[in-house]
Amino acid sequence: PKLYAVAAMFQFWRDRPLVSGGALSRISPARKCGRTVERGYILMSYQLNLDEHATAGWRRIVHEQIAEAIALLQSGNNVDVAVHETRKAMKRVRALLKLLRPGLSKSDYRRENKRYGDIARELSTLRDKAVLAKTASTLATQTIGKSRAAALMLAEASGKGVGDPTQSDVAERVANTIAALERARDVVDKLKLKSKSFAVVRRGLERSYDAGVTCMDRAYGRGEDEDFHEWRKAVQAHWRHMALISRAWPEHFAARVALAKEMSELLGTDHDLYVLIETAESHDASGAEAAGFDGLIRAAKARQNQIRGELKLKGATLFAENASRFVKRVEAYWEAEINARALQGRRSRKVSAGQPEAGKRPKKIASRVLEINGSGVDDRYKSALDHPPDRIGEDTPQASAKVKRSKGADMQRGQGPSNGSVRKTPRRPARTAKSGAAKA
Repeated sequence: PKLYAVAAMFQFWRDRPLVSGGALSRISPARKCGRTVERGYILMSYQLNLDEHATAGWRRIVHEQIAEAIALLQSGNNVDVAVHETRKAMKRVRALLKLLRPGLSKSDYRRENKRYGDIARELSTLRDKAVLAKTASTLATQTIGKSRAAALMLAEASGKGVGDPTQSDVAERVANTIAALERARDVVDKLKLKSKSFAVVRRGLERSYDAGVTCMDRAYGRGEDEDFHEWRKAVQAHWRHMALISRAWPEHFAARVALAKEMSELLGTDHDLYVLIETAESHDASGAEAAGFDGLIRAAKARQNQIRGELKLKGATLFAENASRFVKRVEAYWEAEINARALQGRRSRKVSAGQPEAGKRPKKIASRVLEINGSGVDDRYKSALDHPPDRIGEDTPQASAKVKRSKGADMQRGQGPSNGSVRKTPRRPARTAKSGAAKA
């Protein structure tokens, strides 16, 4: 954990402009966290804040999701888009609820989970009809002959339920959903968690990650369509949890969000094919029409096998470690980010207060002091600044004079200068025979 904390700290300081200038602003759209992956724009609201209590995070995020869903449904611009986005908003709320589940009582969790699940199911019928028609149309482009004819027939039959005859039903369901959302908005603030610390998030994350591993093993162990659908729910919860905690290390969790989102879409396609197969098998046909539906079912199952082979490799990457080790890494990232931002805050306060950073000597600080307090500075320091030293040991004019007097006294005593250097004895000229005779 210490090693991971150091790595997270290094990543934070290396990418500091990215965080201070707007997190994720320099990450490609395919790797951005939160709702950027879903909607294509930067929106940081679906994230837990580092300095935020769990209860406050729940209230803030849920209020935002409900407000957006109500606004979309009331606009009436595009009912299909509004229904789809409202269902995704409810999935985000339920994912947050699942993450905070360890801090809730069983009755509170069941009540709130049922509340938002019922809101999503109110619109599920409308959405399922459109999805079935789209899936059949896609298979029609991938098949030929009788199978293609069966796919087009199924797409047309499914599309009939989305036209004008159901406008009143759509309006009624939308109105019921808006009323349910308003009732849910009134009770958001009443939900309180037992604990406000990150420990609640840690336990919820470990639980959901372990569920993802378990569902993957069960799906490939038994090969049932229902098991792959359950795995899809676990993967969706995981990638939304990664978005919720992505402030701890944006680029790292963005990569996990992107992979889990891709897997979720593939698992969604797998489930849509399963629904199409069930619909085709229940279709009453005979002769050439029955042969066409048999070919369509075979094509759908072949596509399912292809998707599941790809998902097995991606799942092995996303769930590569056990749950205990994974949450330890996440907790280390979270704590490292908190410490890094606290350090940055202390540095910013020092700079704003005019204090130099540690390890850096201020330039010409004495000159700045003189400019501020020139009248109250001792004359010795003024003189020192007016006459900068030429050599080490001659800091002031008074010191220079003292050194000269010391040199003169030493020379009078026959000694060299007492400046700390080795006294050099003058060399005598070599004695010659001529000079010796002259002296004699």
